[in-house]
Amino acid sequence: MFKISLPHFVLRCTLILVLTTSCQKESTSNRFDFGTENDSALYYYNKGWEHIMDYGQWTLAEASYRKAMTFDPDFILGKGIVGKITTDLNERQSILKALEEEKEDVSADERLLLDDLLSILEIMNARDQGIKLAPEFYKDFYSSAESAMRTFIHKYPYESYIKAEYIEVIHSNHGAKAALDSIETLATESQKKLPFFNSYAATLESELANYDAAFDKAKDLLESVNGQDVPATYYTYAQLYLNNNKLSVAKKNIERAIQLDPKHQLAHRVKKVIDQKLQERDTDSIN
Repeated sequence: MFKISLPHFVLRCTLILVLTTSCQKESTSNRFDFGTENDSALYYYNKGWEHIMDYGQWTLAEASYRKAMTFDPDFILGKGIVGKITTDLNERQSILKALEEEKEDVSADERLLLDDLLSILEIMNARDQGIKLAPEFYKDFYSSAESAMRTFIHKYPYESYIKAEYIEVIHSNHGAKAALDSIETLATESQKKLPFFNSYAATLESELANYDAAFDKAKDLLESVNGQDVPATYYTYAQLYLNNNKLSVAKKNIERAIQLDPKHQLAHRVKKVIDQKLQERDTDSIN
């Protein structure tokens, strides 16, 4: 979720070391409270991650994140994730200002996630205002995000959705093959059965032109959502068909994802790519 593309720069030896040393025996007791002592706040915070990462349900995710805040208005990471999903620039700016004022009050483990959130909110605010940030800002952001998330998931390997975001950062920094390797090495067997990991693995395989493997993973995704008609399945298939240059089928799938959840921000971005490629194809055929 919330992916910002950057040029890939590969640090293979370092990555292999990171992945190898990250294999850990499963222990469900090693969980994080994300800085709230309220069980209901934590429940709805985690539920929001499930909605958005596993099922592509942005509307339900936002509702869950906001509900978490009703149980604990001082939940700093909860406040940050509301800022991350809102499309209201004024609200996001207000949240960023509040978090900047509160960041020194959080624990070291919370800070590993909060600094990443602060940078993302700054990027989103700049985008919505038409402000261009320096290339160095993005490079520093992805480098620091990778380092912080690596530290976090070593300590809390069973926080599935932070691990999912870490794999997205690996993808941005090191490419599709490295991200696939990270899923295989870092994800526990139970995590590999989650819809997100099946969806992302399918997309990565298609990016590498491994289309048979991609569609096999997409079948696993369909099984993992238990036949539910959710945006994540259509969003995933849209990306597979897009990468395979089957644009008409890709368009049908992405439009269905958006129909199911008009707030699916990533689906709207993929639709723009598909529409642009269709327009270019039509122009080429005329010429």
